[in-house]
Amino acid sequence: MIIECRLKRPGGSDIDIDGVVYEFRPNQKEQHVCEVENEVHAQRFLSIVEAYKIPGAPDSKPLVTSVVESSEGPSTALDDDAVKTFLVEELGIENPEDEEELIAYGDEVLGIDVANATSDGTVMDIARRIVDHQPEPGADDDEQTEMSDVELLAYVVDVFGIGDPTDKDALQAYAIENLGIKVPKTMSAINMSRAMVEADQASAAE
Repeated sequence: MIIECRLKRPGGSDIDIDGVVYEFRPNQKEQHVCEVENEVHAQRFLSIVEAYKIPGAPDSKPLVTSVVESSEGPSTALDDDAVKTFLVEELGIENPEDEEELIAYGDEVLGIDVANATSDGTVMDIARRIVDHQPEPGADDDEQTEMSDVELLAYVVDVFGIGDPTDKDALQAYAIENLGIKVPKTMSAINMSRAMVEADQASAAE
């Protein structure tokens, strides 16, 4: 299977997955492509929609963009199944019906008590509260980087030297050992990366 890398670095990109180095190089159409014969590795690449795709396919947009930009508030535009999908695919929450996991996410990642902040305290009410408290893309937090998701992934690979930017164990280990912070694995890989880049840039600015 031919896969295209959206991270167009000079000369291409070398990505290591399980000891196999995939060399993404520009073709005649200036697409950075590589043949990936291992189906498991191919699916892992394609799961990183911000950075990889089938050549010629339209660029995928993260679900968080359309959800957060809802004028009526994020969760009001979603049914229960869509809320659960958002929690799993975008935030990395393993069980969207686990009240303890949702409360832990609210406390560790958002810094709010989602259980007591909801109107009736049901699991879905807590889940919707989490969706409603996701930061808008490009919001001006004090130290928030303005990098796009693609730029974040490039930073993680190029600066941190992490070959697979979706490997949460690798992200968390690097954050603890090199940045002195702990990024919960309940976060999505993108949000873990964003927190790490912000910490790295804040340290460099000191």
